[in-house]
Amino acid sequence: MSVAVYCKCRIQFVPTNEQRPVVNYSDRSLIELRQLDFAKYSLRGIDVDNNKTEIFNIPFEKGDQYKRGRTADQPDAIRSSVGVFFLNLNAAGQSTFYEGLEACVAELELCAEATPEPPPNDTINTRPLKDAIQVKPVIPNDENDILVDVYKLGQCIRQGDTDGAAVFSKKLAHLRAPLAVNSFKQSKEQPTIKIVIKIDSTDERISNQYKDFSMNVYPSTTVHELRSALEYSKHNLPTNQILFVNGHLAHDKTTMHDLNIQTNSLFVLFIIPS
Repeated sequence: MSVAVYCKCRIQFVPTNEQRPVVNYSDRSLIELRQLDFAKYSLRGIDVDNNKTEIFNIPFEKGDQYKRGRTADQPDAIRSSVGVFFLNLNAAGQSTFYEGLEACVAELELCAEATPEPPPNDTINTRPLKDAIQVKPVIPNDENDILVDVYKLGQCIRQGDTDGAAVFSKKLAHLRAPLAVNSFKQSKEQPTIKIVIKIDSTDERISNQYKDFSMNVYPSTTVHELRSALEYSKHNLPTNQILFVNGHLAHDKTTMHDLNIQTNSLFVLFIIPS
């Protein structure tokens, strides 16, 4: 057994069970690609600042188990049975790690091609496995205005515009969007900000189903409200999702103003398969 390649990184664990907390490890964590035997590898995370405690040790059998971020700001991801480990690799060792990872994947694929097909008499269910998450092929509209509709409903109520409030209430009721009654302070009307949503996942079937789409938000819109709007939109998005902005996890209570969101800012909606 030997370490084929390694890289310093920051590791964050996001559990599938939303009742469990997100765990952040130090910037001095390590990700190792360990070779156990020919065409047998594992991915191992180590918390260097905590007596080199092992964070995870996952058998690496297929290339798609390790998903590289699509942009420089987006973390890499390793799916496990209990959640997803997100990795921000150190820039100094990133290229070397990727080269070692690619060589490993090529070896795994070569061995998979050389593996003989099972004899026809074997009892094997050849039907494809049922997807853990059902996703319909959908190309969303360019605009999604559910948050705009909620805001305008509030404006109509504050201004006493009963006809306008009725129109937006019916529209939101049709989407079955839950609404909460909150007190408000007088303030000037807020401008809308057009953001871009990119769908990603460790499951390529999900990633490939969606094109990027835009959505209107306000400076006061919270991440929780944005997630709710996505849940009740017409994009058929799975609800087991987290949002990243500029490579960092966007927390529910944070507002667009807090995140310094500008026009066409990119949000990565990461779907965690069940």
